[in-house]
Amino acid sequence: MKVLNPRWQIRKFFNDLSKVKQRLLMLDYDGTIAPFKVNRMEAFPHPEIDNVLKKLIKAEKTRVIIITGRPINHLLKLFNLAKTLEIWGSHGLEHLTVDGKYQVTKLEQVQVKGLKEVKELFDKVGLSKQYELKPGSIALHWRDLDTYKIEFIFHYLLGQLQTTASNHNLEICSFNSGIEFSTPGRNKGFAVKYSLSEIKEEVLSAYLGDDLTDEHAFKAIKNNGLAVLVGAELRATNADIYLESTDEVVDFFQEWLKHTT
Repeated sequence: MKVLNPRWQIRKFFNDLSKVKQRLLMLDYDGTIAPFKVNRMEAFPHPEIDNVLKKLIKAEKTRVIIITGRPINHLLKLFNLAKTLEIWGSHGLEHLTVDGKYQVTKLEQVQVKGLKEVKELFDKVGLSKQYELKPGSIALHWRDLDTYKIEFIFHYLLGQLQTTASNHNLEICSFNSGIEFSTPGRNKGFAVKYSLSEIKEEVLSAYLGDDLTDEHAFKAIKNNGLAVLVGAELRATNADIYLESTDEVVDFFQEWLKHTT
């Protein structure tokens, strides 16, 4: 564990967990509690992380929320614990509560038209296997593409895609090995702010994420909780601490569990 923001005394943070009335733990999925896979439907959670999360959730002393770029229906197939948790999917466009209430953001007709045009362009240039249709967005993944294809996307398609997004009130967001076209203002930071706004009592919170899209969440939790970057390589970030490996994520959860049971 590496402290990036000297404002945070990590020992004090964990000790204070035992004193507050509410605890909120918000987690990204891919790259945070599950490894990346070229086949996105093979990205199951790390067994060690899964085991300690089971204990933490079973203790019922912490509200745990998954905030992911994945569609919720995909996550429910991959992560057994997700069936018992609140989930924000598709970067905040979908919301599933623990009692099964599901909501999805309704798009404007111009946005629906724009997403259709983006999809048709991807199909036209042979990228049909690289994109992922989600409720309210479309993501293009290039993790398994060769350099030529990636250069083609940037040099020949990006200008046209940017024009389409601008003309249809869509936002282009970068993530690790891809870009996504979605509704402006709906991101992981929106989900963090909404979740925090529901809590009226004293709360300690943390958000763990690895991706560029998690920076929205890191900004949203500032002054309200701990922003935790997870990943093999440290980069410029708004996070407060850095966890390099799966082992460090497990240690973080175990410390949380130790101070809340």
